[in-house]
Amino acid sequence: MKNKELRSNSKNTEKCASYTVEDHVNYKQNLTSLKKEFVEKYSADIKYDKSAEDFEIVKTLGVGSFGTVLLVRDKVTLDFHAMKALEKSAVMTRNFLQQLTVEKKIMESMSFSFVMTLDFCCKDNLYVYLILPHQAGGDLLGLMKKMGEFSEPVAQFYAAQVVLALEYLHHLNVVHRDVKPENIFINASGYIKLGDYGFCKIIKKRTFTLCGTPEYIAPEVILSKGYTFSVDWWSLGVLIFEMIAGYPPFYSNDRVSLYDKIVAGEYKAPYHMTSMCKSIVKSLLAVNPSKRIGAQRNGVYDIKVHDWFGDCSWEDLLHQRLTPPYTPACEEVEDASNFPKCPDVKLKKSAVFRALEYPAEMSKQEYMRDRILTQRWNLIRVISDYNVNRTVDVNIEKLLSDQLAAYERVLEDACGSGLAFQVERNFPPSEEKWSILQAVFFSSTVLTTIGYGNIVPVTFWGRLFCIAYALVGIPLTLTVIADLGRVFATVVSVVAKQLPTMPRFCTRVSDVNPAGQRSLYAFWAVGFLFLYLSAGALLFKMWEDDWSFYDGFYFCFITMTTIGFGDLVPKRPKYMLLCTLYILIGLALTSTIIELVRRQYARSWQQLRALSGPLADTLRRLGDAGRGVDVSALQNDLRKVLTVVTMPRLSGGRDSLAEKRQLEFEVALEAVIRNMTHPLPKQKPPIVQIVIYESSV
Repeated sequence: MKNKELRSNSKNTEKCASYTVEDHVNYKQNLTSLKKEFVEKYSADIKYDKSAEDFEIVKTLGVGSFGTVLLVRDKVTLDFHAMKALEKSAVMTRNFLQQLTVEKKIMESMSFSFVMTLDFCCKDNLYVYLILPHQAGGDLLGLMKKMGEFSEPVAQFYAAQVVLALEYLHHLNVVHRDVKPENIFINASGYIKLGDYGFCKIIKKRTFTLCGTPEYIAPEVILSKGYTFSVDWWSLGVLIFEMIAGYPPFYSNDRVSLYDKIVAGEYKAPYHMTSMCKSIVKSLLAVNPSKRIGAQRNGVYDIKVHDWFGDCSWEDLLHQRLTPPYTPACEEVEDASNFPKCPDVKLKKSAVFRALEYPAEMSKQEYMRDRILTQRWNLIRVISDYNVNRTVDVNIEKLLSDQLAAYERVLEDACGSGLAFQVERNFPPSEEKWSILQAVFFSSTVLTTIGYGNIVPVTFWGRLFCIAYALVGIPLTLTVIADLGRVFATVVSVVAKQLPTMPRFCTRVSDVNPAGQRSLYAFWAVGFLFLYLSAGALLFKMWEDDWSFYDGFYFCFITMTTIGFGDLVPKRPKYMLLCTLYILIGLALTSTIIELVRRQYARSWQQLRALSGPLADTLRRLGDAGRGVDVSALQNDLRKVLTVVTMPRLSGGRDSLAEKRQLEFEVALEAVIRNMTHPLPKQKPPIVQIVIYESSV
C-alpha cells in the first residue's frame, strides 16, 4: 500500500530512471538493519583501553570554542587520528555535559560511509578526548575557498552524499541541526564525512531548542514553534545555494535582520543557476516545513528523484564507485596541508595536587564501586536462592539482616570516601573529589593554615609535596596578608579622619583620653569585620542549599580566625574560587585590627622612649610593669597639675626672701616640665627589648 502511495505521489519517478520505488524500499530495509545495530551499541556500555598518553601530538588542526582539534599518532599502531580535546571547565561552565555524552554515544554507535564515527574516547584531569578518523582532505569550506564557485555537477556530488548521511541519521531518529561546510570533511579518496555532532539530538516528535549556525537556521527554529528533521533539509538547501553561488542565500551583519530574512524566505538566486537547481533550492527553502521537500509524506524519496539529481547513481555513490571531481593532494597519510594554518596549541597541564591525587582517587572510587556491586549482587542472590529453594531451616529475617548490614557497611565506607551515587549502571560518581576547583581550594586552605580536612592527600608524593608547598607558601601568604592589613589600616585611619565630627560624648572621651580616639579605629574595623561576616553568611546561604544564616556566619567566623574545624565546608565546586577570595580578604581584615592595635602600642612605646629624667625612668618602669598604660594621657595630666601649681598666687605683702623662694620653686618646676617635654638625642634602642615588645604585641 505504501509503495502505491509513494508511486502515485511522486511526479518525478519516471524522469529519474536511476532510482526507483523498489530501490528505495530495499534501501530502507538496509537502513532498518543498521538502525538495529545502532540501538544495540547505544544501549551498551562501550569501554576503551586507550588513554591520552597513548597518542603523540603531531600538529594542531584547528581551535574551537570548546577545545582544540589535534592531529595525533597512535604510539602502538602508528595510525593517525584527529583528537578533539574538550576542556572540562568549558563543558561544565556552559552546561554541555549532557550534550557531550549524547554526542559521544551517537558517534560510537553509528556505522555508515558518510558519517563521522568515533575510534576511541578517553579523559584526564583537564580534558575529554574524542579520537576520530583523520580526514586528510580538510573540510568543504576550505575546498570552497580554494575552488570558488562549484559547478552544478560538483555541487550535486557533495550534496548527494549529504542527502545519504541525513537519511541515515533521520532513520535513527537523530537530527543533526548544524549542517554547514565547516562540518563536512573530505577524506583522502575525495568522499565526504558529515561530522561535528555537538548539536545532534535523538527525537521522537518535536523539539524546541534554539541552536545552530545563524545563516543555516530554519525559520521554525527561530520562531520557536517546535521542529523535527525538516531543519536539516533547510540547511541542505542553504548548502547547495552556497556551493553554487559562492555565498549563502541569507546574510546580514545584523542578527535580527538576518533572522527577518530567513523567516520571510527572501533570497535572490544567481543568474547562472539552472532552473532545476533553482527548483530544488526553492523546495528545500520553503518557509512552511510541511511544504518543504524531504519533510513531506514521501520523505527523502522526493529529493532523490528530483530532476536536479536525475544523473546521480545513488547505488554507485553509496558504494563509492564514482570518481570524485576533486581528490585531495595528500603526500603522506599524516598530511595536514588541506587544513587552514594555525599556530600549534599546547594543552594545559594539571595542577600538582590534582595530578598527584586524581589517579589514587579514581582507583579508590573504582574499588568502592566494585565492592558495592559485589555486595549488592550477594544480597540479590540470597533472596533469589531463598525464593527458589524455600529452605525451612534458614531464618530469612536473620539472613537478610546480616546481608543488609554488610551492604550498609559498604555503602557507608563508600559515602565516607566521597562516592556519589546515581541509580544508573556502575554507580558513577557525579562529582570528582580532586577537581581543579577543589585542588585550588585545598591549596588556599594550606597557605592560610586553615586546613578544613574535607580533602587531604592520601599518596606519599602528594603528602610530601604538601609539606614542601606549605613550608614555602605559608610565610609568603602571611606576608601578603600582613601587607594587606597595613594597607587597610591606613585606609581606615584616613577615612576616619575625613568623617564628620563625633558626638559630644565621644568628643569628651577623646579630649580626656587622646588614645581613645585611636582605639575607636579598631572598634570600627571590628564592626566592619562583623558586617563582612554577615555578608559572607548571606552569600553562603544562597550558594549552599542546606545552609542557614547561622551556618554561614559560623563558617565565616571559624575561617577568619583560621581555626577551620572542618565540620562545615562548602560543597558546591563552582563557588570554591569565590570562597578562596572571600577567605583572603577576611584574613586581611582580621590583620587590619591587629595592625591598628599594634600601631597604638607602638606610638605609646615611642612616647615612653622619648621621655628622660628621673620621672621618665619611673614612668617607663611603670609602663613595663603594667601593660596598657597610656603615657601620653598621664603626661598631659601631669602638665595640667604642674601648670596649676606654678600659677602665681595673689598675696598681699611679701618680703624679699619669700619672693626669692617662690621664684626658685617656679624655675625648678619649669625645669621638670622642660626635662619631660624636650627629649634627649635619640639613641639606638636595645635589640632585646624591641624583640620582647614586638612578641608581646
